[in-house]
Amino acid sequence: MEVTLDNLKEKEKGIIRQIKDENLALQMLTMGFILGEEISVERIAPLKDPILITSGTNYISIRKSDAQKIEISKIN
Repeated sequence: MEVTLDNLKEKEKGIIRQIKDENLALQMLTMGFILGEEISVERIAPLKDPILITSGTNYISIRKSDAQKIEISKIN
């Protein structure tokens, strides 16, 4: 099921399919977030922004507006 990263709840996972913003894609790549890799939402801030995500051993916090640009395939 194709959704964007901001639609996941805490502890849900997906596979990164596409990043719609070229600058964001480059930033994510330099931090170890690669297309085709599994990504997980670890925590969501109380006001729903930012979101703590992980891929492998990499943890970053991103804005919800950036998460909306990351298309994933949801893993059940």
